[in-house]
Amino acid sequence: MTTSTSVFRGRAIVLALAGFLACGALPARSESFSFTSIGDLPGGSTFSRALAVSGNGQVVGGVSKSTVGVQAEATSWTKANGLVPLGDLAGGTFESYSYAVSNDGSVIVGIGSAADNYQAFRVNNGVMTAIPYAGTDYYSEARGVSANGNVIVGLGSSDDAVSAWRWTQATGTVSLGFVPGDSTSSAYAISADGSTIVGFSGTDYNQAMRYTSGGGMVSLGHLPGGTDSAAFGVSRDGSVVVGYSNTSATDYVAFRWDAATNQMVSLGDFAGGFVNSQANGVSGNGKIVVGYGMSDAGFDAFRWDPANGLQSLKGILNRVGLGPELNNWILVEAKGISDDGRSIVGYGFDPNGNTTGWIARNNLLADVNVDWKVDIADLVQVANLWLSTNPEGDANGDGIVNIQDITAIAEHWLEGAGGGGGGGSLNVTAVPEPSTLSLAAIASLAGAFAYRRRRSAAHNQ
Repeated sequence: MTTSTSVFRGRAIVLALAGFLACGALPARSESFSFTSIGDLPGGSTFSRALAVSGNGQVVGGVSKSTVGVQAEATSWTKANGLVPLGDLAGGTFESYSYAVSNDGSVIVGIGSAADNYQAFRVNNGVMTAIPYAGTDYYSEARGVSANGNVIVGLGSSDDAVSAWRWTQATGTVSLGFVPGDSTSSAYAISADGSTIVGFSGTDYNQAMRYTSGGGMVSLGHLPGGTDSAAFGVSRDGSVVVGYSNTSATDYVAFRWDAATNQMVSLGDFAGGFVNSQANGVSGNGKIVVGYGMSDAGFDAFRWDPANGLQSLKGILNRVGLGPELNNWILVEAKGISDDGRSIVGYGFDPNGNTTGWIARNNLLADVNVDWKVDIADLVQVANLWLSTNPEGDANGDGIVNIQDITAIAEHWLEGAGGGGGGGSLNVTAVPEPSTLSLAAIASLAGAFAYRRRRSAAHNQ
């Protein structure tokens, strides 16, 4: 498809939807978005944190306190089974944490308390085993896992040397070394395809690092004015890295680094309070970043994308109609995001003041750019991916980007945009080329059909 054809078809799509918008839209459906507490384990004090989410967005890894002791216990959570304890390694003081989850949730990795020291673990289909680490007086923790669960990364110390490591069943635990000139390193995340590992390396100050088998460990530097940085998240193919960097002795700011430009860019912070933000996770395509920032009210979980910038996650959830579910919640930090960007996990203070983990979910497929609202940006994305099989333009989940996706967007127009949905209008000044008039006519019929179907559904409720 030529560029001009794509543009013409995009114009036709926008023109077609204008007729539908003139008819108005029905109120937003609450099931399109959800916010759920993961709860806590019975016994012990009320406490939990969601620390990671599987690539498919269905399994949450974290920690809670149980009757086993006053320490922490690694957990997994699903909508079907709720919060499930994962136990601990044998012989220790019973303290474990889940830090990363594979794409389908079958593998969870973290740290547990063993007989000799704290040690990295791997849970495969519910069975926890230690990940061996070389040395005599050692400590290790697993921080990241590839999508298929076969590659695990983390950090460990042995004989006073702290080093990032990579583990597979075939190779065992292998040190990744350091950025040249440094003496310590830590690995905190791995790309879904297993090709890229990120974390930090340093001596007196840390520097965010990116490791590949072909290029070794390379520093990503710092933001202007900074001397300290670290990376905590990486995109599906390893091309986008997120974390924090300082910009002065007191100011720390979330960053996003892109291999296409080889530049680290500040994501900013909320107004008010100290300058203190950090990016913890990034969607598979590298376009959506989550973490925490600080305002006058304190720490606040954020969501960032190029079009909308840094936004309070609670503010987004309130806008889409989840205010009752969020009543008296404080969302302190977003810790992870699913591959498609639709599931975000973290922790905060629940209405009773307890530290509690949560998962926020965007189930609205018509929101193809996953910015928690259906608007003109979704139409543009569909137009740009017209007749492809790219899931980022598939608004109805049928595997192809076509007229049915325009119908799906029409059915959900302005859902999540605030005010419970409602009518909208577009000032369409572009006239489609004659070659696209037939497409516009078909799309107009699709919009009219979608409107009639929604009115009929509302009448029958």
